[in-house]
Amino acid sequence: MKSEDKTQSRPGLIFIIVCILVTVGTVWLSSHQTFAAWQKPPPTKEDFERKMKAQQEKLKEMNEQAKAGTKAVAAALVRDARAAIVKKDYPKAISLANDVLAADSDNSGAYLARGIAHYYTGLLKESLQDLSKTISLEPRSAEAYVYRGLIKNKQGQPNEAIADFSQAIEYNNQYGAPYYYRGILREQAGQAALAQEDFKKACELKIQQACDKVK
Repeated sequence: MKSEDKTQSRPGLIFIIVCILVTVGTVWLSSHQTFAAWQKPPPTKEDFERKMKAQQEKLKEMNEQAKAGTKAVAAALVRDARAAIVKKDYPKAISLANDVLAADSDNSGAYLARGIAHYYTGLLKESLQDLSKTISLEPRSAEAYVYRGLIKNKQGQPNEAIADFSQAIEYNNQYGAPYYYRGILREQAGQAALAQEDFKKACELKIQQACDKVK
């Protein structure tokens, strides 16, 4: 009877031994890994700087992508604003330009579009501000000089208007409008010969009103 008890208790003893071995092995493995981690040398200054540089480059790339996307959207809205001006939908043009400027306060195209729309709605003060801002951001904008010249003439400053038309011609001598408008003012000032030169040039550049004034 005692022999049978020893035989029956043997599997339980074996199970206990196996559990002890597994526990010891787990503790040893854990301590070995922890020790290995302790043994790993800390990152050097060069490693840290290299990691930081990689992160900065990644952030820079992400920012550039975001800016490119914003510029593409802004350019599309400016095109829509100019299309609205052609259709004489000036409130829409102003609204679209405002949307662009809310996100990009230095967008010269939006200032120009809004300035032109303001001009045609009779808001000369607002138009002049927008056109002058356009010129400050894009000094070679011949179109901005033309519209600013038109405003100055309406404000009783023909000489300043002529100066703006002349500046527009300097930046784009294939733009017919400033020749025509300068010719009108020169004609009014009694400068017939100079006016005729401007009308002829404007006519060559397909400004029909100028062709009608060529003698």
